Parts: sequence; C-alpha cells; structure tokens
Amino acid sequence: MSSNIRGMRHGTVDALHRAVALHAPPKADRSGLELPLFALRAGDRKERVYEDANCRVHIIPSTLGAATQHDKDVLLFCISQLVAARNRGLTIIPRTVVIPMAAILTYCRRGTGGADYERLMHALTRLRGTTIRTNRITGGREITDGFGLIDSYRIVRSQKGQRQEEVEVTLSEWLCNAIDDLDVLTLDPSYFALRSGLDRRLYELARKFCGNQRSWPVKVTTLLHKSGSRSCEKDFRRKLRQIIEADSLPSYRLELDSRGDRVTILARAPDRPSAAVSMKPSIGCQGASAVWARIVENL
Repeated sequence: MSSNIRGMRHGTVDALHRAVALHAPPKADRSGLELPLFALRAGDRKERVYEDANCRVHIIPSTLGAATQHDKDVLLFCISQLVAARNRGLTIIPRTVVIPMAAILTYCRRGTGGADYERLMHALTRLRGTTIRTNRITGGREITDGFGLIDSYRIVRSQKGQRQEEVEVTLSEWLCNAIDDLDVLTLDPSYFALRSGLDRRLYELARKFCGNQRSWPVKVTTLLHKSGSRSCEKDFRRKLRQIIEADSLPSYRLELDSRGDRVTILARAPDRPSAAVSMKPSIGCQGASAVWARIVENL
C-alpha cells in the first residue's frame, strides 16, 4: 500500500470494532513469528538479543517485565478484527481501534471477572512498555530503530460501577503494515486453550515453518533458540518430552529422535484433525535480517 494512504490512518479510530466479529479466525503477523519477541512467562525482566550477520534485534522489557505469550492475545485479537474488517471492505487500516474489553476476554477464552480485567490491564502495560530495538547494516551505514509492541492504550471505565468498558489501543505502524499487506497467518482457535507459554511458542513455530507441509525437522538447539526459552538444553529436552507425551498442540505433533538432538514437527493427519480453521501454507524460513529489515523499512 502506498505511503500516502498509510499516512492517512494516523489518529483514526475504527468504529467498526464496536461490533466485534467474535467468530473471526485468529490471525498473527507472519514476520512477528520469526523471533521470540514475547517472554514465555510473566516477570521476565532480562533483556534478550538475537542477531545474524546483518541484523541485531534487542528486546528490552519494562520494569513490569517483558510482554508475555499470553499478553500477545491482545495483538492477535486486534489483527483478527482488522483483517475481518478489511475483508468486509475496510480500505484504510487504522492504527487506533476501540475494543470492548469483555470482547477481548471472551474471544481469547478467558473469564470476565474483576481479576481477568486486571490481568488484561497489566498485559496492555507490558505491551506498551516492551521496546524492540533493531540494528542493521545497509549501504555501509548502521541504522538503529526502536518501537513498541503497541504505541499506547486508554481504558474507559463506567463512572457508576468503575467497571472497565472498553479500551482504545494504538497499534505500532509495522503491525498495521503487515495487515495492509495481508502478511498474516491463521491460527487454530485452540491456541487460546494452551496454558503454557512454551506450548504456544512451539505451536507458532510449527505454524510458521511447517505450515501445511508434512513435516519440519529442526535441531533441538535451533528450536531452543527460536523458542525464547531460558532453559538449558537438558531441561529443554525434558520439557519437549513432556509436550510430546501430552500431545496437546493443535494441528501438529512433535517427535524427538533417539539421540535427543533433532525434533520433527509433523502436521496431523486430515482424518484426525485438531485444527478448527483452514490455514494457508507457510512461505518458509526467513533470516532475521530479511524479516526485520522489511519491518523497519515500513516504520
């Protein structure tokens, strides 16, 4: 989409999102699945760095910790609703959306009690506070960009009951650009039923790199790096064996070779589906430099 059209969306509030499409399939931005931008559990305050020859990605948490895999539900909801609105004819993707808070909780299979609203507010704070900083070399120069997972949020409460009614979220430009370009992947709705952050991250990697292919073989060390797990190799293998035993990932299952050095992620047979939605095939692996160069070019 041309830059002048993209520029028109700044400061726009999308009124379509007051009528939420609760049955819209979950969507994730494809590029954002490349690296573990989200912590696997709450309270992780350690900075993380991922790099290759041409690009360095630095994830900097706030004092409340990094945004988690469960905090990401807010972004998945926003992407899903914007894609649904785009499919209904929306031509300019707005950066700011107005969302009933109860709709987010319901869509993501959460409760709607006071504690659930409080956790959602903490999630928004961590999403706002986590900073992504990229360094890339291009044309003999080093370029540093910094941006957040969301730009801002505003919660509107009922004056009588002090109940949070809706939230206004301003998304990052790179995320809106991904929606503009339909650079998204459909997730199985059962993703929201996965309670472990590692289970969620492994499903994301399976969805991106295996897609609708029959299988994706990967070294345990590579999977450990891409997962964002803080575990040592030994503990990570133990967790993988537990996940294999539980066999709870939607659409995919895992196999570990006899030496424990390689994992194969396999798509489940069509006659034994766990997926509730159809999914587009993955475009395959991309290096961190290619993915993040494309993101920052659109900022």
